[in-house]
Amino acid sequence: MPMYFYHGTFAPELKSHTVENAGHFEKIMRGSIEAFGGKLDKCFLSAAGSDPIGFVEFKNDLDARAWNLFYGSQNGVTSTNLESLIDYQELKKISKRVRQCSEKATQHRRRS
Repeated sequence: MPMYFYHGTFAPELKSHTVENAGHFEKIMRGSIEAFGGKLDKCFLSAAGSDPIGFVEFKNDLDARAWNLFYGSQNGVTSTNLESLIDYQELKKISKRVRQCSEKATQHRRRS
């Protein structure tokens, strides 16, 4: 399953509640992610501001984006970002594509 990184921000009231009940935070996040067919890999409260960050897996982008929309609509969540991460095989494919296209993409720089 593709891996995603998420980061959210909480309103002050939710932030206080989350810190006071930190033991339940991972359980709550896991439940919401699994409801959308995903898997929670790691979940943290950021040291800088006690906002949620973590790594999740979903079967596809549709499920990932649906969860992100749901998560962002919850009371006290002020923002949420979800970024897909690439694995080594994808990185190799991207590098190959860059090599294939770089000469054509920069030919406008050549003088006649």
